[in-house]
Amino acid sequence: MKNLVTGASGFLGSNLVKHLLMRNEQVIVMVRPTSNLRRLEDVKDKVEIRFGSLEDYNSLLRSLQGVDRLYHVAGNVRIGSFKKEELFRDNVTGSENIFNAALEMNIPEVIYVSSISILGSDAEHVVNENDVGQGRILSTYGETKLAAYYTFKEANKRGLNIKTAIPSNIFGPDDPNFGRLFKHFVQKRLKVIAGNLNANIGMIHVDGVCEGIIQIAESGRPGESYILNMENITLGEILMLAERITGIRAPRFKVPKPIVKGAAILLDLIGRIVRKDILLNRQSARVLYTTHPVFDSSKAQKELNWKPAPFDKSFSEVIKWYQEKYERRKT
Repeated sequence: MKNLVTGASGFLGSNLVKHLLMRNEQVIVMVRPTSNLRRLEDVKDKVEIRFGSLEDYNSLLRSLQGVDRLYHVAGNVRIGSFKKEELFRDNVTGSENIFNAALEMNIPEVIYVSSISILGSDAEHVVNENDVGQGRILSTYGETKLAAYYTFKEANKRGLNIKTAIPSNIFGPDDPNFGRLFKHFVQKRLKVIAGNLNANIGMIHVDGVCEGIIQIAESGRPGESYILNMENITLGEILMLAERITGIRAPRFKVPKPIVKGAAILLDLIGRIVRKDILLNRQSARVLYTTHPVFDSSKAQKELNWKPAPFDKSFSEVIKWYQEKYERRKT
């Protein structure tokens, strides 16, 4: 079976490629000619590389030739990007393009990777796949992923055999999101913390996501979506767990909310002036201080027999990976 993976140069996409290769699957990766293939360096000789872009419909048709299963992982994950048109182009129009191309090329099966941002926030209760679009969407990124979700539903109505994975916050070795937090923690540079330490953060190890995505492909129902969440945990609990694992004291000083909010407004303005994304902005600050729901992944566990590894074990392995990595750099 020939599998095409979009977004293969990214964190999740590259890990999915490696999981498919471990299953002796034939893998094609679609990347831009300018993509950095660092994450695929150790498997480049085991995959077929096809150049394409979600904006270039003809390149999608070429990339999909002979494909049996499409994994659409590619997406723009900026939170608070001032370039809204880029987010909509990449996440909404791009998804619509590749779904249309898959229909035109009669691709037997498509798996689309969405985000828990489509479930919204400010929900004190447990949420599942039926809650898509019900909560308050916190960012432009979330708005685009929600719009893309409806594009997936429309493509399914038009006859595309498509299923959707909804992973929670993904972590793992060398991840671009939690990796910054883990890096500063193990380097003992995390002296203060900001945000709602009691707010839930759904977390999932990247291996669990990849296994879940493949199981959705093999056993999921067309038109259905599946939440992939390993653990519901708060930021405060994450820091205390990291402290127990490493022996490094977690920060106790919490930056006052008004200071963070004020800095976010200022940095957001600076980012717009210099036309550059800055990590702390009004939307990311909103995410930091919002109450998030508890994510229920029982549907995936029951229908797909998806059984991610225990969270504590996975988290411990990742924290130790970062600790060993930066200890080696000292020598």
